[in-house]
Amino acid sequence: PTSLYLTTAILCAHGPLSLAALQPHLSPIADIEKGYDDWKQAYQKKIKKMGVVSLNSSKNKVDVEVQVDPIEVMKKNQIIRLFFTMLDVGADWSLACEIFHSKKREE
Repeated sequence: PTSLYLTTAILCAHGPLSLAALQPHLSPIADIEKGYDDWKQAYQKKIKKMGVVSLNSSKNKVDVEVQVDPIEVMKKNQIIRLFFTMLDVGADWSLACEIFHSKKREE
């Protein structure tokens, strides 16, 4: 819930709670990388299809494209949501970025 992210961001920004203490409770950073890789692969397929001309006039074949919206994927990630919430409450940029660096070191 939004209120949990807001409370956590305020506590981290003002010191009573550290980002290091939150790390075991957050989703892995690999989820962010996987989301980006999925979006990149879908986008590359879309670009490759732009130059292909089909001479087959069969209307029975339906080509369904799966649209991957990177913004929607990232909005569901706990680390990203906490990062943006920390910036919204006025936390220092370097403090907000620590959530990515400490997670990288841990893996």
